[in-house]
Amino acid sequence: DLFSRGLAKHGWETHDLITNCTSLQNQWARENNYTGDDPIWVEQIRRYEPDVVYAQGIWLVNDDTYPIIKKHCSVIAGQVGSLVVNFELTKYDVIFTMFPAYVDRFKEAGVNARYLPHSFDPLALERIGKRKRDISISFVGQLIDGHSRRKDVLAALNANFDVQQWVSERWGLDMFEVMSRSYMTINCDIDTEFGNGGNMRAYEATGCGALLLTNDGPGVGALFEDDEILKYNSPEEAVELARYYLEHRREGREIAAKGQKRTLANYTYKQRMGYVGGILEELLA
Repeated sequence: DLFSRGLAKHGWETHDLITNCTSLQNQWARENNYTGDDPIWVEQIRRYEPDVVYAQGIWLVNDDTYPIIKKHCSVIAGQVGSLVVNFELTKYDVIFTMFPAYVDRFKEAGVNARYLPHSFDPLALERIGKRKRDISISFVGQLIDGHSRRKDVLAALNANFDVQQWVSERWGLDMFEVMSRSYMTINCDIDTEFGNGGNMRAYEATGCGALLLTNDGPGVGALFEDDEILKYNSPEEAVELARYYLEHRREGREIAAKGQKRTLANYTYKQRMGYVGGILEELLA
């Protein structure tokens, strides 16, 4: 509910529809005596009649669902946070994407696209509380096709240090707990967006006060100053930086503190949703 809570802080009334939670959807259908053929979440939109439908799963708005949804709302917004293949985005009134390179591509295809970087919610810090930083260096994330550079960096670091890894094993508060216990944590963009920087991990790590070791590039350079995170250009440089700051932890803690200050001051969901809300209001006018 990060987006909905962020929008609510700017005066929006919001409702979250968890379309892929079958048990929750079925419970709503039973409680509201719905036995129709349309997807339950479509019926929810029909009954709520919202001003805006914001789809975080862009495949939800298609040839079958679009005519129904559009009858019962004024604006359909969508979000793109991964590789897009064969989705009809022109049905959306606006698409928000975390990938800067996608904005121009979408606009060339006739899509009203806006850049929306990832964010951090300080509520995570309240939920997990203050933790002892007993993990020297960590990695939390995925290692799948499209992560060849990430695999190379991890291989180099694993050959030199005891990297504690959670590969597709930590989500939600469990993931934030690992970040809050980590002195240093490793990050690397997916290959298709390498150098654009600013994936979700960059905000999660810095928001939790870990020393972020991430690949360099224009994207991350626009987000953080050189004294707020550690940036490498090769696996070898990642090893050099890790070694130095594992041996000079006071310097590392000072950098991590500046990175956390930057994220908490500039990159929260409340701030991002103020931007989103402004665009939605323009479309509703």
